[in-house]
Amino acid sequence: MVTGAARGVGEALARSLSGAGMQVDLLGRERAPLRETAESLPVASMSSRVRSSRLRSPS
Repeated sequence: MVTGAARGVGEALARSLSGAGMQVDLLGRERAPLRETAESLPVASMSSRVRSSRLRSPS
């Protein structure tokens, strides 16, 4: 599971893991950018899942 996978370091990590043939679960706040990342990953990770969520510490 990669958090922040829609852009930046999270996206780069998702690409790296996917390129190594791993199934990657993409997690982030906005579904549309996550889908774009998922659709651009190598074919080996076509079973990757996209989940949008907001993670934060309880106050």
